[in-house]
Amino acid sequence: MRSLKIREFKIGSDTPEETVTIPLSIFKIVAKIIPKKALAALQQNDIDIEEIQKLADNPEIQGIILEVEEHTKGVRTTISIE
Repeated sequence: MRSLKIREFKIGSDTPEETVTIPLSIFKIVAKIIPKKALAALQQNDIDIEEIQKLADNPEIQGIILEVEEHTKGVRTTISIE
């Protein structure tokens, strides 16, 4: 089953500090109930949930689709379709 994975790393580390996995079969529903704080953080980094949904609907798309490094916080976040 394909899923959307959001991983947060300390910059310089290959081991994630946090991983969130959302099955793509329910992503449309989950996208509607994302907490406002999380949605605001995504929007602050110009991450469009609707565009992620379009990519997720394409069975040929796989791997990391977005990577954000917040140098002041020492955090790297990746969003991938697996």
